[in-house]
Amino acid sequence: MALNKEQLKTDIKSLLENMGERTEKEEAMEHFSTQLADLIDDYIKSASIFATPAQVTSATMVAGTYPVTAANNLNVTIT
Repeated sequence: MALNKEQLKTDIKSLLENMGERTEKEEAMEHFSTQLADLIDDYIKSASIFATPAQVTSATMVAGTYPVTAANNLNVTIT
């Protein structure tokens, strides 16, 4: 699946709108940082990478601390 920048933008706007409901500064900052990190994590993990065997003969794939799974002629999904 291609990355959906518009959905990420919509989700961030919703998060910011929700911030107005928080009254304690520390609680608001903790909530915002956690939710934003989750949105970005979900956005990145929604990516799919496709390559034919002729383009990639072997690869070692890592995405930070997340394992990367290769299957079906190196169709890759970040999990």
